[in-house]
This record gives sequence, structure tokens and C-alpha cells, in this order.
Amino acid sequence: MRQRNRAAMATRRAFLQGALRLGAGLSALPFAAACAQPSGAPSVPPPGTTASQTASNTSPTARPLRTVVFATSAGGSAMGLITQVIKRHQLDEKHGLNLDLKPLDPSEAERATVMGIVEAGFFVPVSWAKANLEGQNVSFLAPLYTNHGAVLVRADSPYQSLSDLRGKRIATLPSVSGLYTSMQVIVRKLGMDWERDFDLVAGQAPAVIAALERGDADAAIPFEPNVSKLLATGQYREVMNPNETWQQLTGSSLFMVGLAALQSWIDQNRDTARAIRACVLDATRYLRETPSVWEEERELLGITNEQHLALVKERMAKIYMPEPNPEMVRSIEEIIDISAQLGIIPEKPRKEIFASV
Repeated sequence: MRQRNRAAMATRRAFLQGALRLGAGLSALPFAAACAQPSGAPSVPPPGTTASQTASNTSPTARPLRTVVFATSAGGSAMGLITQVIKRHQLDEKHGLNLDLKPLDPSEAERATVMGIVEAGFFVPVSWAKANLEGQNVSFLAPLYTNHGAVLVRADSPYQSLSDLRGKRIATLPSVSGLYTSMQVIVRKLGMDWERDFDLVAGQAPAVIAALERGDADAAIPFEPNVSKLLATGQYREVMNPNETWQQLTGSSLFMVGLAALQSWIDQNRDTARAIRACVLDATRYLRETPSVWEEERELLGITNEQHLALVKERMAKIYMPEPNPEMVRSIEEIIDISAQLGIIPEKPRKEIFASV
């Protein structure tokens, strides 16, 4: 596992360094990229695809697939699971695409999208707002998933709610992460201040979990499927679910990550943009509606036992979002408004959140 992680990091660094050396010419890179082979063979026909359609995809006269350089995240993450499903079930090919996947950290994925290193990637609302305020016209194409973290404490601790943790040490992801900025917004709506009322220690996901396990922190905010893994041990319990809390406060899910691209690229590639959007929405629908997917992706998600599997089934299917609706847009606008009130961003961008394709 450690060797695999080092290899993934080396590949990611090489990709970014190589791309940066190409300079401004990177905007042409996706159009010349060689087709990559799908990473997983389909275990069942792609959702929504008939046998005749599958056969036609392999016909010598079939239309060539459009290769799209696409940012994802590695391993059993919420984003990595979307692209795993796409490749396993050939959903990209169903829509005339071949996604050339580039596993990147979230901040790297956002930067690569803005620079044109990738054609499409994933963004959190606060980063979307900052990019647009800095003159980078980035648009969301579709929602991907909600905040899927949880505030966990040890099972024998006295804490019963987030307010009980005021002044206590909480391990969290870094301030640039969607999980962190989501908590800033929610806590403000609850009448508290995330950075002033709590003793925050930031680190990457393994460090967040380790701080809770070692007792270095009173609470931690890991994300799925790690939350389910910790709960399955019986040694931890949840005192706050950010998405459920936001739903109670606003009536809408807490949008955390969306599919995004430069608006200039969307304008020049509308057919491809529509195909990417449809492909990704097929994958998120499959994750919401197909109970067998969690067993199917057991290895990717690192599921260790049946209790862990049961919790992942219960908790993760709920995080993948449907197509945008007015309630979702209003909720995202409120996230941006509160972020501006907190000074996380200087103001709210004057543009539509979702691109029209």
C-alpha cells in the first residue's frame, strides 16, 4: 500500500511538473492527448446501455472516442469512486468519450483545471468563488457530492454535541479543503465561530484519524469511507453530521464538490461538455441507486468487514447528488454568502453557479 501511494504521488508530481513545463501551450494538450485504456473491465453492461449499443461501440466503423483529460482523486475517495464506476462500466464510452484520468489532490485538481492542464475537474464552492473573483471564469457543470465528513469522538468521551467541544482540540483537514470551509459556514449558521471557538489542528486525512486514535485530539472530522470504518469498531461515535445539520437548517443538502471547467473551454466544446456532464451524472445515479456497487467496489474502498460494509452502504449512497434544482442553487448561494460574511472570500461572484450546456 505504501509503495502504491508513493507511486501515485510520483505520477501526480510528474504529470504536474511536465505540464507546467509546457507553459501556455497546455490549453491544446487535451486535443492531442493519446487515448488511454480503461482502468477496469465492466462487470455488467453499462447502466442504460443495451447489448446492441455495446456491440456498436466495438464496431470498426464506430465513431472515434473523444479523449478528455480529466482530474480525479486517487484511491477509495468519493471522487475516485465516481471515476472507478465510469471506467468499470464504460460510461465514458457510452457518451463517446475516453476519460484520460489524472489522479490529483483537490487543490492540485483545481489548479490544473484553471491552468488548462486538464479539461475538466472538481471544485469546491469557495475555490470556485475565489477563482472567479481572480478573473478565472470557472463554471460548474454538475453537482458531485455533499459534505461527507462527520465529527467523531471516542465512545467513552463526555461530549454529546458540537457545542460541547468548544475550546477542545479538533483534528481537521487543512483550511483549503471543502470539509474545512463547509464547517466554517455551518458553525457560523449555528451561532459559533469555527476558528475562534475550537482548538483546531490541521493535517491530511491519515493524520486526522491518527490524532483521534492516539487521543491527541478530543474530536476529529474524517470523511467517508473512513468515518464508517471508525464507527464500525464501536470505539467512536458521531456527535455531528455536517450534511444532516445543514439539511435541518436549510432544507437542502450541503453541496461540497462539483464537476467544473473553464467557461471558455465549455463555450468551445459544448458537445463534449454535455457528454462529460451526462457521463458523470450516470455514475452518480448508479452510486445512489445500485446497492450492489458497495460490494463491487469493496477493495477500492478498503472495506474490512461486514459491519464496515453495512455502514458504507447506509452512509455513502446518500452523498451523491442529483441534477441541480432551485433549492440546491439557493443552498450553494447561501454557502457563498456566508463565506463572504466570514471574510473567506471578499465578495460573492456575479455569475451563474452552473453553466448552461
